[in-house]
Amino acid sequence: YGILRRLIKLSLVLLPLALILPSIFTISNFRANNGIDKQIISLLPSLGVNDKILIEKMPYPTSSLAFYSYTAIYYNLSTPSGWVIQGADTKYFDMLYAVRDEMENKDCIKLLENLKILNTTKLITYQDYCERMKDCGMKIKLQTKDTCLLDIL
Repeated sequence: YGILRRLIKLSLVLLPLALILPSIFTISNFRANNGIDKQIISLLPSLGVNDKILIEKMPYPTSSLAFYSYTAIYYNLSTPSGWVIQGADTKYFDMLYAVRDEMENKDCIKLLENLKILNTTKLITYQDYCERMKDCGMKIKLQTKDTCLLDIL
């Protein structure tokens, strides 16, 4: 039993280390914010706590999901989207995906209708979509080199 006891004690030390060490090495691999990320961050202070934002049509590797978390933590903002929407009704989920298609196809009537149903008040988007959304009746509140913040009227 002496050897078994020592083995158990040793495993209580080595097992946590074996589980923790891989995460320590992978955490350092987070990418730094690129220029577009920094532009989005510069738009966020102009949002109010009652605003609900969508961030759409951003180029890879910019992730709107990361910004939804960031805005919730640092600006107390909410979004119709987010990291986890599996509990949402499938119609709601379909509506979120439809917004992207409607922006692409410039289907202004359906886009504005869906944004209203989703209670979206602001949209952050990329380059050409700024002008497209302006043509849909949205107002550019702020613009950076590559991104813009739009008021949904």
